[in-house]
Amino acid sequence: VRGDLHVVFKWVGFGTGGAGHSHADVLSLMIRLGDDELLIDPGTYTYMEDPVQRDWFRSVAAHNTLRIDGLNQASPETPFRWGAKPETFQLGPWNAAIRYAGFMHRRHIDFSQSNKLIVEDTVEGPDGEHTIEQLWHAGAMFETHARLRVDSTFQVQQGTGSDFGWRSP
Repeated sequence: VRGDLHVVFKWVGFGTGGAGHSHADVLSLMIRLGDDELLIDPGTYTYMEDPVQRDWFRSVAAHNTLRIDGLNQASPETPFRWGAKPETFQLGPWNAAIRYAGFMHRRHIDFSQSNKLIVEDTVEGPDGEHTIEQLWHAGAMFETHARLRVDSTFQVQQGTGSDFGWRSP
C-alpha cells in the first residue's frame, strides 16, 4: 500500500497435497487505486457445475501473469487436484520467480519512481520458438488511471469469451 495505491503480488506457490483450492496465479497482480479496480482477479465462478469454466477460472489465462506456450503453471487433474506443481522463489521484496515445464519466469515490481509502477518480466527456457502472452484483466477504471508501455515487439489483443472478459465477483 502506498497512499491510495494497493497492490497484491502473489508469489507463493500452490498449496499442499493436491492443492485443490489453488489457482495458477503465481506472480499475478491485483491493483486498486482508492476505490477503483485497475487489475482484477476474475474470481472462482463454480466448483462442480461446469468443469470447463472451473478450469478456466483457475488457469493462468484468468490471472495477471504470463502464459508460456498456452500452458498452465501446473496440470489440472480434477476440479480439486493439481499435478506437476511448480517451484516458486522469493528473490527479494517485490521480486519472485516460478519454474515449471522447463521455464523460469521472474517478475520484479518497481515502485521507486513517483506515480509509476513498473512490472519487469524475464523468461528463460528451452531453445526454440515459444509463445509468451502477458495477460492483464482490467477493472472498470483501468483506462482512466493506467497507461501501459511495453519495451519490445508486442501485439495487443482484446476480446471476450474463453480467454478474456469473464468475471465472477
